[in-house]
Amino acid sequence: MMQGSRNLDEITRYEGMAGRNEGMIWQFGCDLGGAIDHLHTHRTIHGDIKPRNIIRAKGDLKLIDLDAAVEEGGSLTEKFSGAFLPPSLAREKFKPKETLEEVDKKWRKLKEERDLLEEEEDTEEAVDKLETMMKVLRGKRKALKRGDLDSEPPKATRDMDIWAFGVTMYQLYTGSPLFTCDLGDNLVREE
Repeated sequence: MMQGSRNLDEITRYEGMAGRNEGMIWQFGCDLGGAIDHLHTHRTIHGDIKPRNIIRAKGDLKLIDLDAAVEEGGSLTEKFSGAFLPPSLAREKFKPKETLEEVDKKWRKLKEERDLLEEEEDTEEAVDKLETMMKVLRGKRKALKRGDLDSEPPKATRDMDIWAFGVTMYQLYTGSPLFTCDLGDNLVREE
């Protein structure tokens, strides 16, 4: 494997070029865009584009760490960096997986709350909200029983690499990540 002087994350943090050297940022964008185009021309999706997976070698940027790469349209691997996923994929990846038992338990709890509220005065609005929530859970329960919510892994598409390219370019121009993330480039929930 080629040894780079620094990865793009280190370059932006330690060389002070983020947002200051537009010519260099433009060249980095061209290098990275060319690498992504090369992969996509060969129907390959990188799947984990981020500054730490881009190194400088002989003055040019190189896209590395292809262990998450898959054929276009293939199932994505579990290796990804949450801060660089497109919103549609992030929703899918971070969607809580509920079991039928968990849905039934929530439904029973809501029913108990509704039954208690029905005995009190001036609680029609709260009862209506609980009944709406119960209807949603009934629908989810039916879908789980049919197997509709057991989705197969998301498919690899070019737009996930293009989104990550945009997030990386944002970081180059501003010096800050687009989203709050930890050292592994995983999303961090702001409290």
